[in-house]
Amino acid sequence: MKYLILVCGPIAAGKSTWLNDWTICDGHSLIIQSDKIREELYGPDLQAHQTPAEHHEVWTAIHDQVWEWAHRPDSRQYCNVEGVLSKSEQRQALYDLVSDVEDVTIEVQLMWAPLAECLQRNAQRPPHVRVPEDIVVRKWLE
Repeated sequence: MKYLILVCGPIAAGKSTWLNDWTICDGHSLIIQSDKIREELYGPDLQAHQTPAEHHEVWTAIHDQVWEWAHRPDSRQYCNVEGVLSKSEQRQALYDLVSDVEDVTIEVQLMWAPLAECLQRNAQRPPHVRVPEDIVVRKWLE
């Protein structure tokens, strides 16, 4: 049995912290993080890469990695996808992606924090990973 675990929530809600603390992340998991993909594609300055086209490219990379994980018989037991995934169509696309694969269970871990707390956590991040405040607010409201 394989498990696709979607770790969703607003920016700075604690998704990465939860994932890093989660005991399953012990070598049995593939961890796909949207910020890591964005950094691989565009470099370390995450603030500069928040356009819709760039979000689409990151989403496509997540989609491709999940598909490969689901369809490889020798892949790890858990696939953890961490990202905002605020739109239900994004989550539905991942469900659809693995729906034809036997023995894949999908779980959603929803992280949530009040907007003021998300803004405070985001402001405490190092400058190169801090998300512009207007984007934090917009994504929190979605």
